[in-house]
Amino acid sequence: WQIQPSSPDVSWLTISNASGTVNAGANMVTDINCDSSALSPGTYTAELVVSDTDPNTPVLSQTIVVTLYVS
Repeated sequence: WQIQPSSPDVSWLTISNASGTVNAGANMVTDINCDSSALSPGTYTAELVVSDTDPNTPVLSQTIVVTLYVS
């Protein structure tokens, strides 16, 4: 599996481990953090695409929308 932003302009967002392997029936936790210290007030949105990297077991990609509000 891998997690990637759908656009490269999300420097305020970091992913602790952006790829890996999970055995069947197991779980994995990935931390997604944001740093608003250099951002102007406003709303920031990013899309993260979670996809399968095993060509032998294709699974549809999933999109996660992250919204950050800076005041």
